[in-house]
Amino acid sequence: AIVDFQKTFNLKIDGVVGAETREALNSNKRKPKSSANRGGSRNSSRGESIVATAKKYIGTPYSYGSSSSKSFDCSGFTYYIYSKHDISIPRSSADQAGVGSEVSKGNLQIGDLVIFSNTYKSGPSHAGIYIGNGNFIHASSAGGGVMISNLNSGYYSNHFTFGRRLF
Repeated sequence: AIVDFQKTFNLKIDGVVGAETREALNSNKRKPKSSANRGGSRNSSRGESIVATAKKYIGTPYSYGSSSSKSFDCSGFTYYIYSKHDISIPRSSADQAGVGSEVSKGNLQIGDLVIFSNTYKSGPSHAGIYIGNGNFIHASSAGGGVMISNLNSGYYSNHFTFGRRLF
C-alpha cells in the first residue's frame, strides 16, 4: 500500500514511511503531484476501474473459445472486460496484439493489455490485463480459470512479448 501511495504521489518509491511520505500522508491536500509519465489521473482511474471489474471474475472457469461471464478463455476474458469499459478490441489474442500502442514491460500502467507469445502455438497466443506491481489478471487454462499471476515468474517472463496501451 505504501509503494502504491508513493507511486501515486510521485514520491521516492521504497516502501518506507520516511519524512517525505509521512508529510504526504499527513497533508490536508492529498493531491498527487503531476507527472507526465503516469498517464494522468483520468487514465489511471480508468485503468483502476478496468482492474476492479476484472477482479470480480477471479475464479470464473476457463473454457476455450468462451467470452461470457460464466467462463472465459484468455482473449475472451480481455475482450469481455474491456468491452465493459467501452473499449473495443478484437476477439483473438493474436489480433489483440496489434491494437493500441506498444508498451515495454518497464512502462506498463494499470489496465494495460499484456501479450504473451509462443505459449500453446507460435506467435501471440495469450493475453491478460496488467494490475500493477508486476502482476496481471488472466484466464489461465493451466490455472483452470481467472487468476492473478506475476509477469516475472519463469513461465510468463519467458513468454512476455509486450503490453498494449488501449486508452
